[in-house]
Amino acid sequence: MQPGAVFLFHTTDRDLHKLLKFIPYAIEQGWQLVTLNEMFGLPDNETGELTQPLVNRPIPTIAPYERVLVPYKKTSYAWGVYLLQQRLIAMGYLSGEPDGVYSEDSEIAVKAYQRDHGLKVTGVADVETQKLILGM
Repeated sequence: MQPGAVFLFHTTDRDLHKLLKFIPYAIEQGWQLVTLNEMFGLPDNETGELTQPLVNRPIPTIAPYERVLVPYKKTSYAWGVYLLQQRLIAMGYLSGEPDGVYSEDSEIAVKAYQRDHGLKVTGVADVETQKLILGM
């Protein structure tokens, strides 16, 4: 386990005993467990009680992908931060490689962008700031 690593589990019933050990260990080591939707800044999935076997349930229609912008601030970690960093690097506000972690450098880059574009300088990549940076 190393900083920035992502662990994606595709499990079966036989894996439960492994997860019951791994999850407490990961939390004890300071890791944060999130769903894919949380990681990518998407709305939560709908959940509900199963009332019939899955084989009898109709397959839901997949909705078209719609990106939902959410504010990012220092310590945010998301795919949206990665995309934002890519644009900030391309525009010369940030150097290095994007990593999806909204670090102090990301905050400084966003502040500079906000200053240069007449926005309120907060260092938070709010929705308005992101729309301008991403050309939306």
